[in-house]
Amino acid sequence: MIPRRKMRLGTLALMVLAAVALGAPLLANDRPLILLRGEGLQFPALGEIPLLGRLLEQPGWSRRDWSLPQQSERWRLAPPIPYSYRQVSLADRYAPPSWRHILGADALGRDLAARVIHGTTVSLQVGLVSTSVALAIGVLLGALAGFSGRAADFVVSRGIEVALAFPTFFLLLAVLSFLPPSVPLLAVVIGLTRWPSLARYTRAEVMRLARAPLVEAARAAGAGPARVLFLHILPHSLTPVLVAATFQMAGAMLVEAGLSFLGFGVPEPLPSWGGLLSQAQGSGRWWLVLFPGLALTLAITTIQTLGDQYRDKLDPRLSRLQP
Repeated sequence: MIPRRKMRLGTLALMVLAAVALGAPLLANDRPLILLRGEGLQFPALGEIPLLGRLLEQPGWSRRDWSLPQQSERWRLAPPIPYSYRQVSLADRYAPPSWRHILGADALGRDLAARVIHGTTVSLQVGLVSTSVALAIGVLLGALAGFSGRAADFVVSRGIEVALAFPTFFLLLAVLSFLPPSVPLLAVVIGLTRWPSLARYTRAEVMRLARAPLVEAARAAGAGPARVLFLHILPHSLTPVLVAATFQMAGAMLVEAGLSFLGFGVPEPLPSWGGLLSQAQGSGRWWLVLFPGLALTLAITTIQTLGDQYRDKLDPRLSRLQP
C-alpha cells in the first residue's frame, strides 16, 4: 500500500488546484470582493462566478472602471490580486516581478499572476470535459465490443485500431483550423480523439468479467443481457478505466497547452498556460516561461499522482508489484 502521507499530499494538492480554479474570480479580479455604498453592501467579484453571476450581476458592472472610486462608495475589500486577467496596461508592458505585479506582466501589461490563476480554471475545464466525453464514448463502445459478440467486437476493435493510427495532435490542428475558437468546443474535440485507449481498457475488463462466476450465477438466475452488463459487469470493470481516465485528463490538459501555444487552442483574451508560454518566445522575459510552465507542470503531476494513488487504493495488488 502507498504511504498515507503521500495520499494526503496528493489529495491536498488536488484540493488546492480545484479551489484555485473555482475561486479564481475571488483571487484575481479588478472588482472588489465587498463594496460598501450608501445603498448597502455589494459583491461585484461574485458577479463573475458563472452560477452566482446571473443572480448578483448588476447593469453596468461589466463596463465600469473599478480602479476609480465608485459613487457614494464608503469602503471596499479588494481581492489578493487586484487585477483582472483581461486588464490591459501598456505602461506595465513586460513589467518584471515586483510588489505591483508579483509575477510580472505580459506583452500587454496584463498581470501574469491573474492570468496564471484564471488559466487554472480554463485548463481544468478542458481536462474535465474532454475526459468526460472520452469516457462516455470509450466505455460505451468498449462494453459493446466485449459483451455483444464477435461481429460487434470486430467492428469496434478495427475502429479502435484506425483511431489509434491517426496522429492525434495533427488531426486536432486540422479540425480546429476550421472551427470557431471556443473553450467548450475545444474540450469536446479533444475528447473525441482520446476515447480509443479507454474503449480498449473497458473491452478487456468486460471480456474478463463476462466469464466470472458472479455473472454466470446472474445469468442462471434469469437476468437479461442488459441487467448483466450494467449491474454485474460494468460496476466491477471500471477501476482500471477510471485510473486510465485520470491520466487521460492530464494528457488532455497538456494537449490544450500545446494547441494554445501554437495559437489553435483557447481564444484571447482568455488565459491559457500554453498561450502564456507562447508569449515568452523572443521576449527574453524569464517570468513568462517560469510561472506558467511551473503551473502546468504542477497541475499535471498532481493529477498523475492522484491516478497512481487511486489505482493502488482500489487494486492493492498493483502496488505490490512496484519496486
